[in-house]
Amino acid sequence: MGTKQNFNQALHEVFGFSRSTKGTSKDSNLAEKLENDMEQQKDAPAERQPIYENNTQPFIETARITKDTKIIGTIESKSNLDICGDVFGDVECQNNVKISGRIEGNVNGKNVEITSAVVKGNIRASEKLTIRQSEILGNLFAESLELNSKVNGNINVKKGAVILKASSVVGDITAMTVSVENGAAIKSMVNITGEKGFDKMQPPVQEEQE
Repeated sequence: MGTKQNFNQALHEVFGFSRSTKGTSKDSNLAEKLENDMEQQKDAPAERQPIYENNTQPFIETARITKDTKIIGTIESKSNLDICGDVFGDVECQNNVKISGRIEGNVNGKNVEITSAVVKGNIRASEKLTIRQSEILGNLFAESLELNSKVNGNINVKKGAVILKASSVVGDITAMTVSVENGAAIKSMVNITGEKGFDKMQPPVQEEQE
């Protein structure tokens, strides 16, 4: 028994009519439509279901130090940090750091953003370092730098350093590329080097204050 014969018999058993029996035009049209749909599904290639990929980034919490908070001692965190208060000690963060307060100590982070702040200590960003309208007394180390502030210290950038017009730098600058906007004040030696030269550089040793 062929496919169409099986289909007609199924129509007769389930719906009570077949292609060969007399019936209304409505029944005949329904049978024709069901048969055509079945033939199309049989001939159509099976569609591949897309494999779902979860590309969402893991959520990282942000720890906030408020403006009226003062911390004496080292801060260590795996979360993002938003420092609006005063910290007298080093800041060690495995993720991003935002600073708008006062830091007297070294700062280490992933992406470090400093706005309207005062930092007395070395700053190291494994990726981008952005400093706006701030005063920095210490050395800077970063993958890339955007500076629009006052810095008294050496600047070491693995890739590009952008120094905007409101900047004032006293200290040597070493980077793969350096862009200086008209109006910026630089009192330093500028060294243009490649990645190998940067990797060989050692951070300067801080002198202990008496």
